Formats: sequence, C-alpha cells, structure tokens
Amino acid sequence: MASALRGTTSLICRSCLRLLRTPLQSRLVLVSSQRLFHTSPRRRAFGEEAYPNTPSALSEAATPPEGLPEGAPHIRPLFNLPSTRQSPLRLSRQDLARLEKHLEERDLPGGYATWLEISDPKYRNGEPTSEQVTDEAIKPVVELLLEGLIEEGPRHRELPPAAEFLEALRSMALANDSQYRLLLTSMLQQGKDPELVAPVLDSAIQYYKEDHFKTGARRRTVEGGEEMSDIDRDMLWSSLRWGFRLSNSPSAIASTIYLAFLHTMEVATQHHKDLERTLFSFFQLPNAVFLGKYMAHHYFEEEMRMRLVKLAEEFEFRKLLTVPTLLQRATAQYKDGGRLKEYYDSLRTQATDFSIPFSEENFMVFVTAFMTLAEREVAIEIWNDMARSGIFPKPRSWNLLLTEAGKLQDKDRSCLQAVWKIIITSGVIPDVILWTTRIHALLMADRAKEGMKVLKDMQDSGLKPTTATINAVLDGLLKHQHMDEAKKTLLVAAKMRIKSDLTTYNTMLRALLRSKMFNEAISLLKEMQAAGIDADIFTATTVLDGLYKSSPTKPDLTKVRNLLEYMEAAGVPANEVTFTTIIEGLLGTGNEQAAQDVWKIMELKGLKPTPATYTTVIRYAFSKGDLLGVEKLWQQVEVNRVPKDQKLWTRLAVGYAQMGEVERLRSVMAAMEEENRTLPLSAYTLIMGALGRGGLYNDVKDIVKDALEKDMIFSDGSARAPAERIFWQTLEKMAEGAVLMDLKAQGLVTV
Repeated sequence: MASALRGTTSLICRSCLRLLRTPLQSRLVLVSSQRLFHTSPRRRAFGEEAYPNTPSALSEAATPPEGLPEGAPHIRPLFNLPSTRQSPLRLSRQDLARLEKHLEERDLPGGYATWLEISDPKYRNGEPTSEQVTDEAIKPVVELLLEGLIEEGPRHRELPPAAEFLEALRSMALANDSQYRLLLTSMLQQGKDPELVAPVLDSAIQYYKEDHFKTGARRRTVEGGEEMSDIDRDMLWSSLRWGFRLSNSPSAIASTIYLAFLHTMEVATQHHKDLERTLFSFFQLPNAVFLGKYMAHHYFEEEMRMRLVKLAEEFEFRKLLTVPTLLQRATAQYKDGGRLKEYYDSLRTQATDFSIPFSEENFMVFVTAFMTLAEREVAIEIWNDMARSGIFPKPRSWNLLLTEAGKLQDKDRSCLQAVWKIIITSGVIPDVILWTTRIHALLMADRAKEGMKVLKDMQDSGLKPTTATINAVLDGLLKHQHMDEAKKTLLVAAKMRIKSDLTTYNTMLRALLRSKMFNEAISLLKEMQAAGIDADIFTATTVLDGLYKSSPTKPDLTKVRNLLEYMEAAGVPANEVTFTTIIEGLLGTGNEQAAQDVWKIMELKGLKPTPATYTTVIRYAFSKGDLLGVEKLWQQVEVNRVPKDQKLWTRLAVGYAQMGEVERLRSVMAAMEEENRTLPLSAYTLIMGALGRGGLYNDVKDIVKDALEKDMIFSDGSARAPAERIFWQTLEKMAEGAVLMDLKAQGLVTV
C-alpha cells in the first residue's frame, strides 16, 4: 500500500488509507465551482472526528459567502442499509491507487481512461485475491471521479456526462447515496432544466427500490451482533423512507431527493408518482423554512431557492388536504369555534390560490370538528359550502354527520332529529347503515323507547335489520343495564334468522359478567363455541375479568388455567402477545390479581415475558405511584436479560419524570447513553412537560440542553416537523415563558 502511494501528498495518503479501512458515511458537502474536485473538504474532514456532521465539520466544509445565512441545519447521515448487490469488479489496491494518482494530479481524462481500463470486463468475475479491495473502498474513489465529471467534465468533450457515468456505476452495483446526492444537488445548484434532472431522479429511485432491498438487510441485535431481516420492498422500498423518519432531522439525501422531486413535478414520470405517494406517508418531511435554510447554506441561486420553497409550500398544502389524518390533527388543536372558523376560511383561500379544490373528505373533517365543539350551525354552513362546491355527499358522509349529531345529545337534544330531517329533505333514502346509526345514537343517550320505536320504523320502511343493527341495539341497551330488553331483542333476532357474530357474543358476555350472571355467561360461551364462532382476546379478557369480579372467592390457579386452555381451544392462541394483551386488558380494569395469575400461567407454559409485557406492567405500576414495584420489575428485566426496546426505555423515563423522580430519570438516560440509545423527541417533550408541572424548571433546562446537544432541535426554534413544533410550544408555555427567557439569557437558544 505504502509503495503504491509513494510520492503522493500526505493529505491524499491519509484520505486513501481511511477509505480502504472504513466505509464512507453520506454527508452533503458541496464543492464550489472554484474548488478543484480532488481537494473536496469532504475528503479532508472525513475521519478527523467521530461524527462528521457536527457544526465544526460543516464550517470546515464551507464558509458561506456574504449575504447567506450562517448556522446551517445540522444534517445527520442517512440510515443507509447495505446494498444487497455486489460489484463484479475484482480490483487490486494498485489499480485503485493508479486511479487516485490521476485524480490527485488533476488529470481527469487520464483518470477516466484508467477507470475504463480497470473496469474492463476482463477485470470482472475473477477469483478474489488477497490484494483485492472491497466495494466500500471503491465507491468513495469513483465518487471523486464523479465529482470531477460534475465540476470539469463539460470542458472535455471526450468525457461522458456525469449522469451517464453514475448510471454505469449503478449497473455495476457501485452507486451509493452520496453519489446521487452529489449529482442531484449539483444539477439543482446549476438550475438544470427539470427534463434533465428527472432521469437522474428516476435512477435514484430505482437504485433505492432495486439495489437496497433485493432480499433483506443487516441490522444490529440487542447483543451487539448482526442478523439478516427480511424487508417488504412494497412497504419499505427505500432507505429514503428511513432518512425522512429520523427523529433528529431529515437526512442530506432525503432533503436532496425531495428538492429534486419538487423541481421535476411538471415532468412527472411513473417513478415520480410512486415517490409522491410515498412522500404523502411521511409525517416529518422537511418543511419549506428548513429547505430554504438548507439551500442557502449550500449556495443555491436565489431564484431556484424561491421557486423550490414555493413548490414545497404548495406540496405541503396539497399533502395536508390529501392525508386526512394531517387535517384532523390540525383541526383538533382548536378548542374555540371562532378560531377554527378563521382556520377554515384561510385554508379555503389558500386552496383557491394554489388551484387545489377542497374534497368531500376535507369538508367533512371541518364538519366533524365543529360538531365536536357543539357548533351545529357552523357545521351545517360548511356542509352547505360542500354542496355549493358541486359535491353531493356520499353515504359515508351522511353517516358521519349523523354519528356526530348523536354525540351531541347531552348538549343539543334536537340535533339528531334536525340532521335526520336534512337527510330526508335532501332526497336521500336512508339505508340500513343510516337507520342503525340513528338507533344506536338514541339508545346510547338512554332514549330506549325512542330507539326501539325507530327500529320498528326502519322495519316498516321495508328494511330488515342486519347483525350490525342488532349489535348496535344491544350495545346501547346494555350500556344502561336494560338486560331484559336486550334478551328480548336477541330472541326476536333469532326468530328473524339474523345470525349472531363475535361482537354479539362479546357484548352480551360483558354485560352478563358485569351483572354477576357468571353461569349464564359460561352457557353463552358454550353456545358461541357450538355456533362455530372463535373467541378472541377480548373474549378471554372479558371472561377472566368477570370470573374474578363475579366469584365470591378468589378463583384458584387451576381453574384459571383450565379457562385459558378452554379459550385456546375456542380460538385464542396461547403466545406471548396474547398473554401480554390479556394482562394489559385486566390491568386496564384494575384487576391486579387476575393479571398476576395470568402472568404465572404464562411462565408455567414456558413463555417468557417480552419487552411489551414489562412495558405494560411498568406503566400500570407508575399509574399507581408504586415506585418500589417499578424497581422490582426493572430488576427482573436486568436479571432475565430482557431486550430493552425504545418503548420500554421511554415508558421508564417518562414515568420517572411524571413522578418527579429526577435522579432516577437521570440514571435511566445515562444507562441509555451507555447502550447507544436515544429517546425520541416526543418523549423529551413529555418529560419536559412532566418536570414543568412539578415546578422542576432547572431540570427542564437540562432536558432542553440535552436535546440541543443531540441535534434534535435547532437553537433558533425553527421546526422541521410536528414533533419539534410541539416541543417548542411546550417550552414557550413553561412558567409563562420564564424558562425560555432564561435559556435565551444563557445564550443557548435564540428563539
């Protein structure tokens, strides 16, 4: 190795040695047009610190020219799963050194000629030798060549375009995230037409879909080793998905591909459309403000920055109106009808500006939100807006409106009837579902006579009740202990040959056990089995809970075990997940004794409690304020070497914070650091809120400092994702803003 590199500068020697030893992590450091490609600061900075994305590395990489904002967003490397393909090349260290020598001497044509020579088919598919370098050593070197083609290639007619070279690398399984990031960013910086960028974006998407997820990927085990795990390419088709899901910040490649996606929207290909559907599933896309800072730090032309920021705003808005959950979350934040109406009006204005029409689902989100706030008149007004927009509501929307009206009966008894009149006067002929919703709403409001009359009206209209109708009637009647009417309804349903299903039996079982009619419940259980209907976990939990609460004496373990075996025969599988769910259900009703006995039976069957099992019981112990119980359970986790997943760690940390146990909280977070574990930002917010409610403001400041040190948040208060916005909103309200003011005074934040 040393002889091969003799004569080169010490800088390149160190760089090459590092490349041969260590796979390069992706990091976005762009090269200005004045800088020669072989002196990229990415090569200088790599390896000089444990984590190359600290602010010092960014400032070393590039000093923004005057007029551009400083303090670039901290960019984490992409969660880069290893490619499942292997390159057919069999290069020696000497081959690689020859290529690097040309690059060091700024001889781009010579470097490319050398590449053509060493990548010739005669070098492929040979037997591995001791001198052969790995693909991970080759990729960074060819990335230097790609960098040269981007920077200086256009000056040499004999050299291929950088995009063509990268496509050749992909065909040889030598492409990586960093290369695509480099090329796409360069093209965007230079303002290349969308028609030229689109093929490169397509290639990047194909790379993620085909190369990253052929069969599976390695992941770290709890013990620190590695194992292979199968990956569903349809559900998780690219490491880009993980890049956007990083809790700390969107990754460099993710942000770059998102920008390329926005730039090429007008020439959308099928791959582009696939990517759009995938982006709609991400809740933590980089927002327009973040992208603006990102582009400014990396020297994008102002015209391009403004264009892409505007497109990002439009895409965010389109996504808000396309993904119902997002709009539901947004409206749920408003507890005042007036402010919600202002938000609705502003969205309608934006929709007009962006030429994006409101859909039926969008209107119904607001109708539901106003009904929840008991603003019936405004809800009807928005319903009428929908009609004026030329949208005739689907049955599902009518049913949703009726359901919300039913929930308002305590505040507005006439609302349900008013909505029913609207349905009739609109020319809609109510179907079984609408009738069933109306009946259930009346019975749930303990208007039994009216509900049963409406059931008769439904039959008089020529519609036969379904199993769902009978279940709704039973649910409403039994909620208010109308057991006799429920039994009569079942008999009538049997005469009408309306079949009972699992929901029917579970509803009746719960009511019988609540009324301490244990023998009748067991008879019904046998009837259910005879009817060929398999029990579920809810059935098992209901019966076990009832067994303990209905029996005058505590059932012995044998009886409980026999019942569980009976439930297993009836269709409830006996595994760790089942037992954990049953224990959770029993603890949810405060039935500790039953939960303890089920735990014992689980262990007797040779099943070991999982992290989810311990998370469940630790949560319950915290809810009771039983710190000693929590300690004992954690000791069991340690002694039994139970794998500690993020949910278990989060539950422990948040629980201690809610109890005001700061020292224990610090111990937990220190233990996580030792295991290279980090709580999600949402957990930091919960911990901060709990400490604030306890008046532990100094500890709140420590939590904020820790989040800043881990790059989970920006010191300027900008938010790239909802989790960050919620974090800052929680902090701003703390002690009426006094905590935030103290942090500003200390120079830790600049919000």
